[in-house]
Amino acid sequence: MHEDWGLLATEIKSARKARGMTQKELAAAADIGFSTLQRLEAGQPFTTWPPSLDRVARVFGWTPESPRLILDGGSPVLASARSVDNVSRSRDLPARVEQALAEGDLVDTEVLELPGGLNVVIVGRAVGPRSAEERAELADALQEWARAQRKLKGLADEA
Repeated sequence: MHEDWGLLATEIKSARKARGMTQKELAAAADIGFSTLQRLEAGQPFTTWPPSLDRVARVFGWTPESPRLILDGGSPVLASARSVDNVSRSRDLPARVEQALAEGDLVDTEVLELPGGLNVVIVGRAVGPRSAEERAELADALQEWARAQRKLKGLADEA
C-alpha cells in the first residue's frame, strides 16, 4: 500500500496551527528535533518508522496508530474519542502482557491483518533509563525491527 506522506504533513500542519503552535513549539512539546518536524511537515518520506511521529501524535492527543492511519489515507483518531474499554487492556490478556503494555515509552505499533479475520498486534515499548550507549542500541534495534516489519508485511500480503 502506498504511504501518503503529503497527507500526513497536511494533518500535522493543520493540527499544529489549530492549536496556535509554531514549529519550534511543537518540536519542543514533542521532544523532537526542529529539522525532524520540518521534514515531517514537508511530507518527506522516511524509510523506517520515525519514533518522532508517535511523540507528535501524543501532543495532538491522537491515538498511537493515527499516523499510520493517515499514511494509509485515513484520518487521525483522538484518544479521548475512544472509550476507556477500547483503550484499556482487554480482560483476556495475561497480567504480564498488561504490565508490559503499560510500561515504557511507545516506540512503534503494527497491526498485521491476516486472512480469516486474524489480526496480529505488535507493540514496541522502550523501558528504563537510556544512556547514550543504550540509545544507540535502541536505534540499531529499531532499524532491525523495520527490516523485520517489511518481511512480516510481505508474509501477511502473501497469506
